[in-house]
Amino acid sequence: DELIAVLKPMSNNNSRDLDIIRELLKRINDYSVRLSNENKGNELFTNAVKTTNYDWVVCQQYSKYLLENGRYESSFSWANRAMEQNRGSTSLQHQKGNILFKWARALKEAGENEKANEKIEEAKKHFAKSRMASVPNEYGFVTHLDMLIYLIEHSSDDIEKANLFAEGTRL
Repeated sequence: DELIAVLKPMSNNNSRDLDIIRELLKRINDYSVRLSNENKGNELFTNAVKTTNYDWVVCQQYSKYLLENGRYESSFSWANRAMEQNRGSTSLQHQKGNILFKWARALKEAGENEKANEKIEEAKKHFAKSRMASVPNEYGFVTHLDMLIYLIEHSSDDIEKANLFAEGTRL
């Protein structure tokens, strides 16, 4: 409640306030700070989003928070909202790929292989886009390889494993 009270009088018109809000949310995510309950976390982030008029960094941090709580669809939606504000961001492309990869893993664990495969294909596209900047985003490369390793380790089909291995060597 105290953090929410601190945010309410802040404004995105004040660059210092915006920096404070961005850093606060980043630290909550970086250190996996757990608030009293998930509703308080959502309340904090939605207040921050409104206070900053949907600042792209704040939307990105909310997306990361939701991802850590296994809320993949909402996380992806907030990453899209952040992309609306910063279309050229390679880190947001990477984040979208990462969300889709984690979502696919959850779907595979639930036995929903077809949906999982769709998410994996979509994730690959976002990882590729994240590496297309003038200064390539190394995170997209590493996470794409991590995803391929996971898929190889969890596949029982030798042909699929060979195709995934070939994809990894092309990267």
